[in-house]
Amino acid sequence: WQLPHSGNPMTPFWHVWLADDGVARHIASRTVLLKGFLEVWGEGATLDELVADVKAHMPSPDSDCFSADRSWKILLDAWGCALPEDDDMLFRRMGFLPFQGRVSLSAPDHQFRLMRASTETNRGMPHMPLRWYFCRQVAMSDRKSRAKYKLAARRYLGPTSMDDEMAAIMVNQAQVQRGSLVLDPFVGTGSMLVAAAAVGAVTLGTDIDMRVIRLGKVDSQGRTVDLWTNFADYGLPAPVGLLRADAHLPPWRAGLECVIDAVVADPPYGVRAGARKSEWKEYVMRPQGAVHFPATAPYSLAECLADLLDSSARLLIQGGRLAYFLPVAPDLYTEADVPTHPALRVLANSEQLLSGPYSRRLITMEKHVPYCGKAAAAHRAAGIRPSHVDRVAEIVYEPRHPGGKPVDEAQRHRNRYRSKKI
Repeated sequence: WQLPHSGNPMTPFWHVWLADDGVARHIASRTVLLKGFLEVWGEGATLDELVADVKAHMPSPDSDCFSADRSWKILLDAWGCALPEDDDMLFRRMGFLPFQGRVSLSAPDHQFRLMRASTETNRGMPHMPLRWYFCRQVAMSDRKSRAKYKLAARRYLGPTSMDDEMAAIMVNQAQVQRGSLVLDPFVGTGSMLVAAAAVGAVTLGTDIDMRVIRLGKVDSQGRTVDLWTNFADYGLPAPVGLLRADAHLPPWRAGLECVIDAVVADPPYGVRAGARKSEWKEYVMRPQGAVHFPATAPYSLAECLADLLDSSARLLIQGGRLAYFLPVAPDLYTEADVPTHPALRVLANSEQLLSGPYSRRLITMEKHVPYCGKAAAAHRAAGIRPSHVDRVAEIVYEPRHPGGKPVDEAQRHRNRYRSKKI
């Protein structure tokens, strides 16, 4: 791949080289953020430059695109600007193309785009000087097919349910394929596993909250719904297992390694739900038949992430991936805040901007060497690196001035206890 003509990585046009159209169609069938793939036949700063470039690089007249038994269509498109009012003039300029087939506006065999792109007069958009493109449309993402997975239509939800598109992005980052075994150790209401099952994966989830795993809730019509309900409503294969398990004390037997293809997770970090781990408490006699919930204690995010990485490094196959969200305060974040493990390496680190004083980073890691218990133990014994991530919830709820600057401790109490003027 390479940057587009403007050299600005924030522009929407990027050049990539793929083996064939089939590869592009496969990627487009899974992509969430890409709009599609266009085969560039020519480009230029003016229409004259564009025409000259297309004439120099277009396929030969005996190409399938120009065949008499192939229909075609040209779309006029603009990005960040408007097209000239004379549409007929634009079509006439492309009249040199040796199409022999008929025009089909509804279902053409080949579709082309004549595009004008510029943001020089648009505020708030990445700068891109005027550029004309003529392209053959290879594959476009099918965003309508994902509409059925929207959270608004899902019956079993919680305050931390992952957005359906973001869950799909995480599944793609983890390179989940049909038949992959995917684990979510903080499964909650199952958003990540729904996205994985939608592409044909076999799913497995754990969570420390028995109520989420087993009890579910009652919907507006008085019906009991739970995590299984979401899979049944979509006609997706149910998870092979949902376990009440503690990420700090994972239930996997000793020596169990290299069995999971991908781990996708959104660890709780205290903004909408805090993390918990099991805690021993002295036994208290309860009436027969009474419901018992195991005792839990607060679970720091740094410790939670260290446990997540170690379990993933054990369970992932060689080359398997872990994709998870790391909450950060942008003003304090450095790359040193990303947890490490001897068996895992970071492949991608992308920021999702959120409202308020924090954001979160989608971290994608790959198991690049076999798991070594001694190396993992030595890494853990060296201590969990101090990081501001454990203070994200505190930072989010910290009182702030209208401009976003935190209120100092003294000012905070003055505002709280100041007498009202009469």
